[in-house]
Amino acid sequence: AKGSSAQMFLIDNLGFALSYPDQKYVGSKTSSNPFVAAMINQKPIDSYTSTEGVRRVGGVERVSNSNLMIVTDAPILAAGPS
Repeated sequence: AKGSSAQMFLIDNLGFALSYPDQKYVGSKTSSNPFVAAMINQKPIDSYTSTEGVRRVGGVERVSNSNLMIVTDAPILAAGPS
């Protein structure tokens, strides 16, 4: 299903993608991703609900001595029966 897989990508401090799961976004501003937008606005978040209604968790981690950041973004999966 759309929005159900995890993703990780590398951005600069302005939100431009240096790497991205979908190659067409490399070099583009990724501020539509809620984790990136929160980082740019300096208001960190740890989860959000996607436009598809999927609850997602992740965050942004700064790479030491650089203007680069790693963004992780994954769905929160409901636990199934044991």
